[in-house]
Amino acid sequence: MLTIAGINRPVDFLTSDQHFGHERMAGVFGREYEGRLDEMNAMMLERWNAVVKPEDTVLHLGDFAMGIRAENLPLTQHLNGTILLMPGNHDSISLLQDPGYAQRQRPLYEEAFDLILPETGDRLVTSAGNEALVSHYPYPFVDSHASPEMRALMPVDDGRTLLVHGHTHEPAVVDGRQFHVGVDAHDFYPVPASVVEEWIDANS
Repeated sequence: MLTIAGINRPVDFLTSDQHFGHERMAGVFGREYEGRLDEMNAMMLERWNAVVKPEDTVLHLGDFAMGIRAENLPLTQHLNGTILLMPGNHDSISLLQDPGYAQRQRPLYEEAFDLILPETGDRLVTSAGNEALVSHYPYPFVDSHASPEMRALMPVDDGRTLLVHGHTHEPAVVDGRQFHVGVDAHDFYPVPASVVEEWIDANS
């Protein structure tokens, strides 16, 4: 069983970066839906519900939707499971957004998600007691175009600690001590927590 340490709550799946309602995203990173945004959204919904059951808990590591949030956030009503959101940079309630705008948007997110977690600083703990950091962001890397503000939210790499993250849209699942749960690395399906737990235990 994989547990979110900060709230002592088990999760069944992890995912991130669907970018529901994001026109530009429909045609990049191997997403072959340019000009067919509704089809991309429908595919994401179908693949989520193909693996997630109504009784499951999903930890979402951010960037759920773009576009008009009042139209796209309610898509959570069509998704199975209890959804816990750790915001990403494109979520309107991110610390990177204007504080006034984020405050106005927050009710939309509170209605869409079962729980909103702190944006930075939490851990995943396996049944064996092994741990990994969890964040929307990967560890900082040299050629990153991240702003100083975004870099301040990225986890600190001590050279030892494992990290579970989203954000990059890269196809690789594992990069050294980092495990990417974003949908672009998993054929647009959420990742079973058991897979992440096995990786943490094997690399601890």
